[in-house]
Amino acid sequence: MFNPHHDIRPDYNFSTVTVAWILTQMKMDTGAGPLGCPSKWLHCIPPTQHPLLADFLRWMATHPRQIPDAPLLACLTALPKIPDAAVASKTRGIRCFEPTTRLLLNLESRAVAEASDGRVHGNMNLAYKPNVDGCITVCYIYRAAQLDAWRSKRGVAFASNDQSKCFDRMQLGIQLLHIRLLYQPNADDTSQMHQLHSELMRRSAFRVRLPGRTPAVGPPCHITQSASQGTSTGCDRANGFGETVGRAASRGFRDYR
Repeated sequence: MFNPHHDIRPDYNFSTVTVAWILTQMKMDTGAGPLGCPSKWLHCIPPTQHPLLADFLRWMATHPRQIPDAPLLACLTALPKIPDAAVASKTRGIRCFEPTTRLLLNLESRAVAEASDGRVHGNMNLAYKPNVDGCITVCYIYRAAQLDAWRSKRGVAFASNDQSKCFDRMQLGIQLLHIRLLYQPNADDTSQMHQLHSELMRRSAFRVRLPGRTPAVGPPCHITQSASQGTSTGCDRANGFGETVGRAASRGFRDYR
C-alpha cells in the first residue's frame, strides 16, 4: 500500500524570491496570534529586508528545536452561538498561528510538493495540488461516470461524507507516521522533515479566548493527543489521512473483486 522506495527530501533553503511570492499569497487582514502580531506587519517589511526574512525562515525550518514557544501558539475562539461555549469540547479551533509560523508552514508545504512532484498522492487525490482545481475535476469525474453508466445502461451511485470534528480527531503521532510512510519510509531521526514536524507537533499549544470577554487569553494549553482544527501543521497533514484511506479503500475493492 505504501512505496518503500520513496525518499522525498524537501529543500528548506528557501530563496528570497520564493518567500516574497508566498508572502503575497497571505491575506493582509488575517487575525493575529497570541503575540498580537497581525499578518499585515509582514507585508510592511520593505523588499530590501526580504533576504533577512528568508534567512530567518530557513533557520526556523532547519533548527526547529530552537524556535521559541510563542510563535507556535494558536488561539481558539469559542463560537457564541453554541450553548455552553465555554466548555472545551464545544470550542472550534481557528488556524491562528503567528503570521511568521503560517508563512513557514506555507513555504514548507510548497517545498514538499515540489520535491514529491506528484509521486506520493494518487491520481484520484485532488486536494491541494498545484495548478489543479479539485472541485472542477471532481465534477468532470462525476459527469464521466454518469455518461458511462448511461451508455452501458447501468446504474451508478455516488456517496460523500463530512466527518464530525474531523480535525479534532487527528492524532499527532499518526500524522508523523503518515509523513514517514508516504514520504520518507527509510529515513532516520536526522531527517529535517521529521525533525521539523515532530517538534511543531510536540510543542503545539493553544490559548482559549471566549466571546464577550476581554481580549486577554488564558495560559497555554498543550495539545498532547488530537489536534484542534487549525492548530496542526496545515491541511497537508489532513490530506495524508485522506490518501491513506483512499489507498486502503482501493485495495479492499480490488481484493473484493
